[in-house]
Amino acid sequence: MGLKLKKIIFLISLLIFYIKPSLAEITFLEILENPSDIEINLKYAKEQEALGRYKATITTLERLNMLYPVNTDLKLYLISILLKLDSESKLQLMIETMLQDPNTTDETREYIEGILKNIRQKSKPKGKWFAY
Repeated sequence: MGLKLKKIIFLISLLIFYIKPSLAEITFLEILENPSDIEINLKYAKEQEALGRYKATITTLERLNMLYPVNTDLKLYLISILLKLDSESKLQLMIETMLQDPNTTDETREYIEGILKNIRQKSKPKGKWFAY
């Protein structure tokens, strides 16, 4: 009886593992059917981020940024992903673009300045001792 129960539990967990992600995941085909749908694209980006597929997340957010250039939330989400990846050149370009954008609110500018301050603090060389 114990062996049958273990087999049943194993099969159920296997089914849950393979079926559950396929039910929740948005396919790229859905995005191709309606590429300007911000809701589907954001769900896709979040799913890709959760799966560790940051290139797909960045690509999606960059495409949305082109479609919705005044949406600062998209830009801030993209900045957060670029920070995770330590993508300095893209991050710098994104920050400069946002700071020059007249649609960027004062609150968002302060938030970006806080990000820059944290980056500068982390990049400062630490006073470490070393031997000659």
